[in-house]
Amino acid sequence: MLLDKAMKKVFIVDQHQHTKLLHFTQTKVMFDANNHYTAWADDIVTVQDLAEVGDQAGVIIASGEFVSTDFRCVNWDWSNQNIAIGHPDLIQFSADYSYEMHQRPPYSPGSKQLYILENLYRTVLRSKRLLYLDNTESYQQKSLNGDVLYGLASGWKTVRMFRDGQFKHVVVYDCNPRQLDFARQLHAQPYIADHIDITDNFIGSTTVPEDIKNFWPTWHNTSVEFQLIDLFSTPQLKPNSVVWVSNVFCYEPTIFQQGWETCKMARVSLQSNNPSCTILEY
Repeated sequence: MLLDKAMKKVFIVDQHQHTKLLHFTQTKVMFDANNHYTAWADDIVTVQDLAEVGDQAGVIIASGEFVSTDFRCVNWDWSNQNIAIGHPDLIQFSADYSYEMHQRPPYSPGSKQLYILENLYRTVLRSKRLLYLDNTESYQQKSLNGDVLYGLASGWKTVRMFRDGQFKHVVVYDCNPRQLDFARQLHAQPYIADHIDITDNFIGSTTVPEDIKNFWPTWHNTSVEFQLIDLFSTPQLKPNSVVWVSNVFCYEPTIFQQGWETCKMARVSLQSNNPSCTILEY
């Protein structure tokens, strides 16, 4: 379900007018130092000064302030306004650095800042070349129905959604050509082995789940359309479709590279441009 009204809101005062630093700050509201999604906040709003916040409830920080685990563990009252700029549990990052991945961060070895940035850069760079064999979310069996199922090419979830639902047609899509080609090659195989034959540039388990192996002959004989689709380009999808988007609008590399506002607007635009479709993020 798309987020209609966020309850836990973080305001970032963009005091430095530094776009890349702002994107970094936004990214680390949602993801911790080890690149794990925290579910600590529901929405981020960028403001130019405190006056712009008015009397709205939430937690207020400044660009360049990293939300640490200790800061998240403070018992924040999200129903009130919490001005936390300069809080001792926020880790400060300099506005004098570009936050471009090809430039070395100006922090000493062993510093928290260097650890956080190197982890983030590593994740962003790896995301461009990895094949995803698993899905970030667990699968809960549920019967869905629609004219078309649009399912991502990563992992096994699209296969399971098709198996358990009622659809006239299925489209496997991705914005990554390598991921899409990999799914197409797998689908072309009449049977699937116990393990995926891959040795590098992948994430997830190579073991094929038993339920997937059992269903594979049916999946192979199903007419599947493979499409290269970028959800950030506001695609026009077929009416009355079920569209599984996973975490694409809250994905760490994308927030860092494009910013939270771009991700949020892409989510809204996808739904408004396809009003008859059901958009699923779980």
